[in-house]
Amino acid sequence: MKTIVASLLVLALVLTSAGVLLTSLDAQEWLPTVVLAALAYLGTFALYRRMRDRYADRED
Repeated sequence: MKTIVASLLVLALVLTSAGVLLTSLDAQEWLPTVVLAALAYLGTFALYRRMRDRYADRED
């Protein structure tokens, strides 16, 4: 379970970094970076909650 959480957090950081790289060409386009970062983190924690619930059901 810890491995899955770590993998998801790394994925969120990679997606955030990709968003920063894509929008760093124009300094005035900071909003897409913020949106991509927020979506990456929200998606990561949503996936974590789903997987946590699945594994909790299997252990019971």
